[in-house]
Formats: sequence, structure tokens, C-alpha cells
Amino acid sequence: LDQDDIDAGGVSNTVTATGDSPSGTDDVSDVSDDGDELVDGPDADTDPTNDPTVTTVTPTAALTVVKTAVVTDNAPTGLGVNDLITYTIVVNNTGNVTVSDITLSDTLTDLDGNVLSLLSNPTLTGSSSGSSAASLLVGGSLTYTATYVLDQDDIDAGGVSNTATATGDSPTGTDDVTDVSDDGDELVDGPDADT
Repeated sequence: LDQDDIDAGGVSNTVTATGDSPSGTDDVSDVSDDGDELVDGPDADTDPTNDPTVTTVTPTAALTVVKTAVVTDNAPTGLGVNDLITYTIVVNNTGNVTVSDITLSDTLTDLDGNVLSLLSNPTLTGSSSGSSAASLLVGGSLTYTATYVLDQDDIDAGGVSNTATATGDSPTGTDDVTDVSDDGDELVDGPDADT
């Protein structure tokens, strides 16, 4: 099987055997069956003796988004005004099918819940396994970066919170694959309302 077969949901196979009788050439033939000559299978005719052998693969479209932050400490020393936060967002295809048309939305708020604007919105800076935002291959990843500069209101609110959501298309749907970022440790629940 290759990735196109998995994206299609499987493969179908039929074999025709042809041979010579004592009195002719290529005058004896039979079309393969899927092993049950009493039940008609998934083909156009109603003959139960020549059904294709179908191998199905259950497609699983899945993304995992991890977002981490690195703070560049500008004067004064310690987390404070004018410090630069660089966010790295990695979108991984953790399913078994290609996910296409990846989009990324980013929500930044202070800890009082006020919506903030990033200094630079998420920008695609790298990819792996031949992937792109148009086609995120199985096992592939996309890396984005975004930045924000802390101001006094952020410090007064106690900090900032940033979440990214990646959305893409499975081979059979549109915007039907999505994941909300985690802080880099999928095993430990962070400071949010869910568990």
C-alpha cells in the first residue's frame, strides 16, 4: 500500500486467468472471486462468482499542535515590559492520511481575558517530510513562529496566554480535522478550564 491507497480508503483487486483448451487457444477463462461465491460483492454486476477482492483501510485524519514560548529578557532584568516572546507552533500530522489546506488561527489574551494583537502573526518557517501547508503528509510537520512584546498592561494582568488552532481537510472532507495547541507536554494538564 502507498499513501494514495490509504487516502482512498483501500484497494480493489481482480484477476482474470486465461488458458487453452485441447481444442482452442485462450478459450478458457475465469474472473477471480473474493472467496464467497454465494454472495454478490461490491461490483456492478449481480454475479456472485466474480467479485473483486477489496482491502479496506480505515482512514484516520489527525493533527497535533504544540506551542512553546521563549522570552528574550530586555532591560530591566526579569520578566517585564518590552520583553519579546517568540512563539513556536508545530503542527504534526499524526493520522494515517494526508491533511490538506492547513490554516492556523491564533488567540492571544492577557490573563484578565483581554484580547491582544501579536507583533507578528504566525509565519510558516519550516516543514518536514516534503510537507507544505497545502499538503501535510503523514508523519510530517509544519513549523510556524509568531512574536509579541509585553507591555505594562500585560504585567499588571499577571501575564499572557496564547493558543493556536490548526485546521485542515481530510481526503473526504473540508475543515474536518482540527487541534488546539498544547504547551509542549501532552501528559500534564495546563492552567486552562478543561481537563
